Amino acid sequence: SVYSIPDGGGPVRRVYRTSATILEVAPVPRARAVLVSAMAGTVSAFALDLDTDSVRDLGVDAAAAWVVGETLVYATSTGRLLAVPFDTRRLAVRGPPISILQGIRVDRGLPEATVGRDGTLLYTEGGASRAGEQVKIASVARDGGVDMTWTMGSTLDWSIALSQDGSRLALSVVDSTTGNSNLFLIRLADGISTRLTFTGTQNFQPAWSPDDTTILYVSDAGGPIGLWTKHADGSGQAMPVQLPESRSVFDGGWSPDGSWLVYRTDTGAEGDADILAVRTRGDTTPVPLVTSDAQEVSPAISPDGRWLTYVSDESGRPEIHVRPFPNTSTGMWQVSTDGGIEPRWSHSGRELFYRNAAGDLVAVAVSDGPTFTTGAHTTLFDTRRYSANPVSRTYAVTPDDQHFLFLQPLSEPEAAGGGLVLMRDWLQAVGTGAPGR
Repeated sequence: SVYSIPDGGGPVRRVYRTSATILEVAPVPRARAVLVSAMAGTVSAFALDLDTDSVRDLGVDAAAAWVVGETLVYATSTGRLLAVPFDTRRLAVRGPPISILQGIRVDRGLPEATVGRDGTLLYTEGGASRAGEQVKIASVARDGGVDMTWTMGSTLDWSIALSQDGSRLALSVVDSTTGNSNLFLIRLADGISTRLTFTGTQNFQPAWSPDDTTILYVSDAGGPIGLWTKHADGSGQAMPVQLPESRSVFDGGWSPDGSWLVYRTDTGAEGDADILAVRTRGDTTPVPLVTSDAQEVSPAISPDGRWLTYVSDESGRPEIHVRPFPNTSTGMWQVSTDGGIEPRWSHSGRELFYRNAAGDLVAVAVSDGPTFTTGAHTTLFDTRRYSANPVSRTYAVTPDDQHFLFLQPLSEPEAAGGGLVLMRDWLQAVGTGAPGR
């Protein structure tokens, strides 16, 4: 979410609510507006009018953006810097962009660059070889001890998924040259990885079918972001999941018996993250599960198929909730009391795990009786060293519920010749409009 506070002090006001991850916020000079770069599967940028709280899409894939005079300058998650004429009154671009340079270092999708109001540019050199990070997959015991690790190439902090039998891990790996992401499967017994997807530019948030034969994931292979499936052994073609939905679709997952597919819709707009489900056989009309004005994300069905957990910010901050499934209107329980994201059920169904606002992994005892009740909340260990994501799940639980697989970013070695670069008066040279003109 984006908040404002008076320059002389006063109450904090939320001016925009979104389930997307906010990457950068920058003011628009001579206008009551800010530029916001966000990631909800793909990276996008929009202008937020602070007088009306309305949003205007800029149509650029900016991981960071700034306005200098009458020019919009933006950096991409692939390490490029571009500039395009910008109308500060209409908050809209006025033509095609001009490529300025490439070779900006990117750290987990964030370009290491900033632009001042006078056009001064400061960035870290890096290039494709430094875009992203290596990631260690750590197997963590309930006491926080790490007893096994695997190392992968660059990856974004979207989601990982462990097969039902605990032998294979699916995750999204990013090509540091193009910024494209694809799904890979890691065989945990020997660490061998296999690429699974070959279409689209963004493939992420995998989920396993109940019988471990199919991977459900989010992709832009068909244009708009939606759900796709692929055989886990790599055979056959990737297939889109046909849903009667005009919004982008994220966070897909099957019920334990495979009879339901639960998913989240989202456009990045306030209150537009809703949770729905469709039957996989017979009547496939979408069934609304949680569709309030709040943001609802990270849905997951319990192992016995009776309960739906999810994250909602209806209280003003993200908290873990549970409802009966599929008749979600018949009850609701708030599980977390100190903030919560990334809920996952234990395989036994007798615990619900989540990360609290302090970054700790919490285990909540839950009943397996006819009514949902919670018992002790046990803090297991600090997870702040590991990747986190407020709209998906960046850890997995092993079948015995005794270990957790986390992504731990590892900084890549410094590239030869890398360093800080300061540039002044470069906008006049590229002809996009001088600062202050």
